Amino acid sequence: MTLAFHNSGGTAVRSGTVTFGTHIIGALGIDWATIESTERLPAPIAAGAHGQDLDGLRRRVARAVGDAHRDAGRVGAVGLKAVDRLRLMDVRVEIVREATDELVAAFGRLLPQVSSTAEPLDRVAVERRLACTANTVLVAQAEGTVVGTLTLVLFPVPSGVRGRIEDVIVDSAARGRGIAALLTDEALRLARKAGARTVDLTSRPDRTAANRLYERLGFRRRESTAYRLLMNPDR
Repeated sequence: MTLAFHNSGGTAVRSGTVTFGTHIIGALGIDWATIESTERLPAPIAAGAHGQDLDGLRRRVARAVGDAHRDAGRVGAVGLKAVDRLRLMDVRVEIVREATDELVAAFGRLLPQVSSTAEPLDRVAVERRLACTANTVLVAQAEGTVVGTLTLVLFPVPSGVRGRIEDVIVDSAARGRGIAALLTDEALRLARKAGARTVDLTSRPDRTAANRLYERLGFRRRESTAYRLLMNPDR
């Protein structure tokens, strides 16, 4: 790493700082966060002169970048959460098979964030969805709390096994940390394992971030018209 400072002004620089930013990029190409490190300039730098005695600054910056890279290695495909300070948020994606009180409460919290017309799910309704052999319900948990969910639907038709991704929901308090990417990536892994020929999903045009994510994961827009029939128009 080579750092050079040139004072192009007419007076000496006697103090100041320089801020370096290290981007943490996950395996899916998602920019999780930027870790910044601010160091003092090697002042004074005379007018028209180049900065001297940069070795100490180089070492301090190298340490900061090394720390950021170690954090990135610990993160892997997991997002970073900012609170009072930048700290790691351990996110785990798993298949749910039991309608616990926590899961029912999580759906009660998450569903209204994606649909204002979806009916609340009680325990029986959640159990019914989990019991459906076509469904694989995934949840993302962070620090013991469900912060996201996705349902993968796999169904065999004469042309082969097809898949659909439905109800991708990330809690509003946890968005922007790559949780949707983790859920979708796991769903695609399970679909491949099941021998699915294709996996489809839909996303509204105004969901810019979601559409960018899906395209980054390999989804392509189809030249097709989607139709929907409301079976209960009054509900």
